Amino acid sequence: MKFLLDAHITPRLVQILHGLGHDSIPVRWLPSGNATSDVDITTFADLHDRVVITNDDGFRVSHLASGHPARVLLMKTGNLCRDDTVELIVAHLPAIEAFFADPNCGELRLTGLTECH
Repeated sequence: MKFLLDAHITPRLVQILHGLGHDSIPVRWLPSGNATSDVDITTFADLHDRVVITNDDGFRVSHLASGHPARVLLMKTGNLCRDDTVELIVAHLPAIEAFFADPNCGELRLTGLTECH
């Protein structure tokens, strides 16, 4: 699976996901870095079949309205520290992989993964 980590997601997750066999890049690696617009993030993610991992609810709204980005994992964990965020994603990685086999929008909470509404 391929992931694109939005600006506020810890870049440490890139290395961990790579170690688990997933192609992952942070937004800061794109030409405009962390200043990349949401439209450009969406376009890049869809073009390269990546799941956008984000805290930005705007991606959920866009997905529900237009289907783009095609795959969004919205982190709804409050002020969870970076290490705990990484642990939560890794713990739910099998569910995330299955959930995003098809285009979808999911919310990851402390209690688990659910479909966006």
